[in-house]
Amino acid sequence: MDPNANDDTLKMPPMPIAEDAVELRCNVEFHWPEVLDGDDSTSGFIIRKAHEAARDLFAQYRATRSLNGKDTRFTSEGALEADRAWVSENLPRLAKHAEALGREVESLNRALERMMGDLAKRPDDPIEFQELKETRDWLRTLPEKDRTFMVESLVNKGDTKALRAVLTAPSYLTGVNDQMLAFIREDVARKANPEKFAKVEALKKAHEAAAKAVEGVQRFLAHDTGPDGLQRRAAAYRGPGLRRVS
Repeated sequence: MDPNANDDTLKMPPMPIAEDAVELRCNVEFHWPEVLDGDDSTSGFIIRKAHEAARDLFAQYRATRSLNGKDTRFTSEGALEADRAWVSENLPRLAKHAEALGREVESLNRALERMMGDLAKRPDDPIEFQELKETRDWLRTLPEKDRTFMVESLVNKGDTKALRAVLTAPSYLTGVNDQMLAFIREDVARKANPEKFAKVEALKKAHEAAAKAVEGVQRFLAHDTGPDGLQRRAAAYRGPGLRRVS
């Protein structure tokens, strides 16, 4: 968080998102990793359902908006109000999918930890715990460049004690930054089970795409029916059907 940010800055709404950008985000087949074709896992099902829900809601909103825009009973303001009512009723449907995606992040991280096996488990033996602490303390005293080189060397050698020292502690206890820590976690998991790791990585990519689709639809609908909805539409559309200007 920016310490210089004032209260007004912190309360600023999310920036608007272009309709064609949302359309691309909602293209499930474009973003779905090929390696997941035929996947029947619970995670895959939840992630794909969330992405499809965003796609379907976006398509339904555009169709509703077009019908309202063509309805001669409505003024421009009336059509916007009808769109706003539709969004108020239907947008909450995405909330449960957003929550499910949030839970899936934890599930995928646990899958990586299981692949890392004992290397990711904190020791119960006090002597072993002290040994790992000494390794962390030593790493933290090294200059950053030397620390990075040493960690890479230890990873390449498969030094299990060093790996456990790094993987079972937050980065501030070792001085190893979060980016390097994520690399080590992934490298260990990949070597332990290459096939399963590839699937989890594909699920993570699909998850990111689905989350962006859900967030994009939520943001677009909120702005498209917001206080400046008429001005936004006037800049991007023409005609009673609100067709995009080519």
